[in-house]
Amino acid sequence: MDFKVNANDKSTKKYISEIKRYMKRNVLNNNKFICCHYRECKKSYSGDFFEGQSYHIGKFYDVKINKKPFRIMVVGQELGRRKRKLTIDDRYMKMLSPEEEGWVFDERNSHMKGTTSVLRLLFGKNLGVDYESEFLDMTNGKKCHIFDAFAFVNYLLCSALKEGQGMAGKSTCTMKNNCFEHFRNTVKILKPNVIIVQGKVIWEWIKDSFDNIKPYPRSEIIYQAKVNNFSAIVASFIHPSVRNKDNWGNNDHTKYLLETVRPTVKKIQKIIGII
Repeated sequence: MDFKVNANDKSTKKYISEIKRYMKRNVLNNNKFICCHYRECKKSYSGDFFEGQSYHIGKFYDVKINKKPFRIMVVGQELGRRKRKLTIDDRYMKMLSPEEEGWVFDERNSHMKGTTSVLRLLFGKNLGVDYESEFLDMTNGKKCHIFDAFAFVNYLLCSALKEGQGMAGKSTCTMKNNCFEHFRNTVKILKPNVIIVQGKVIWEWIKDSFDNIKPYPRSEIIYQAKVNNFSAIVASFIHPSVRNKDNWGNNDHTKYLLETVRPTVKKIQKIIGII
């Protein structure tokens, strides 16, 4: 069930242009971090603070499968990198760069391995580790990489880190509260109809970003969430790199990936109407 996607790069440009305008007016403008909450957030954490870490938006984000919109947003906590003032273009280049994210599956960290696996499943691909099968067939006869067909959005636009503890975020309640408006506005602008939340804790943070949330029957993972006049199907998974037996980013055949993520994705595909 390898879907052929109708990937509209022209309409995607409109989404990207709108989110860039928002970021320029409210977050990062000409290498200046202009978020009105900056001082308050930075003051709330005494360790290393890395501000202005924007989103990744693929050039073919506005996808349709079987004539159904299939705009995918994957949501994480924060970027967790020791880099400041990364624009949307910066994030795109790094996301598609083999030096940054790993050219092949085995070179990626567990977070990106899990992200790769859930994207493969969403686009109807079998789980696997070969790079060649990560490309999607488009209805125009061309191909695009799965990383070019989704949005990778972090709830927090800044990372609070501690020396010697890698990418583990140490965000404060102040940061979480202040980034609420940016995340909600991002959802309103990009209008995803499939949202994959990576982490049960972050799901508790972002629930209030939606006007209404309704759980699907017989599921503790899938929800219908509404913002203004559009709705999205939300799946709330544990984080792929969680440090326990439920880690589903170590490889492509972990128990949680096979027994929880895979059947949940199939339910989402049925709800959307692409299968």
